[in-house]
Amino acid sequence: MLVGSDESDRPRRPGTVLGGAIMTYVGSAFGVFVGLANVVTSAELAESLRTDPRALVAWGVGIAVASVAASVLAIFALRGSNGARAALTVVGGIYVLWALYSLVRDHNVLGVAAVAWIAAAVALFWVGNAGAWYRAHRPVR
Repeated sequence: MLVGSDESDRPRRPGTVLGGAIMTYVGSAFGVFVGLANVVTSAELAESLRTDPRALVAWGVGIAVASVAASVLAIFALRGSNGARAALTVVGGIYVLWALYSLVRDHNVLGVAAVAWIAAAVALFWVGNAGAWYRAHRPVR
């Protein structure tokens, strides 16, 4: 907290920011579960998909790590870090582009729900009074 500043001077956190953070936490928990399940079942999946199990392990670990990173970024975004909000947008955008590419290339429709979830969560950090709140808010240290 800054010396001489009053907590009442800060605008109240918009509900959209809280909603985006909650959606990020829920989506991240699901991502960690999917990633770890992929690692645990990689041998069986590799056999059924006719692919290298190491690729599936790497994919599972990558999804789990990205999910944990998104949760950490959401914590900072919830505390007022505009940089964390921007980083969440970049991470979410990369996933959305990858999932859309996978949809077109492999006709993999499984990622459509995740794309919608991530796009909605990211959008919540930017709509309504969120921009004004981030401009007026200094992160709590």
